[in-house]
Amino acid sequence: MSDITDKAITLSWSIPESDGGSRILGYYIEKCDTSTDRWVKVNRSVTKDTTFRVEDLTAKTEYRFRVSAENKPGTGPASKPSESAIAKLPYGKFIFFYQITFLCILLNMLNVFASYVINLVTQFKLPK
Repeated sequence: MSDITDKAITLSWSIPESDGGSRILGYYIEKCDTSTDRWVKVNRSVTKDTTFRVEDLTAKTEYRFRVSAENKPGTGPASKPSESAIAKLPYGKFIFFYQITFLCILLNMLNVFASYVINLVTQFKLPK
């Protein structure tokens, strides 16, 4: 698993050791919320790649995944479930988001202050 966020996780796997005598057409991915132990198919049609980005996850939820290969005779047994992973923002991305937000607010405040100072200066008249 890689590129884990609060809404998606990228999975990668190896091709099966045996194709049962028929070329593999693609793969089905299933996810399981570990609090329910219910497996749900993620993709409606087979994916030909051995990497897949699982989208629409619920933040702060722990998931496991498994993959099944499909060939002409049908879909094979599911792989052993993956280790679990929690859908969440990586710490660094979370901090970066708030740093950018803080900088935008600070720049906006400086802009307002600069406008105020310019307005004061342009209205100020020197005595004659």
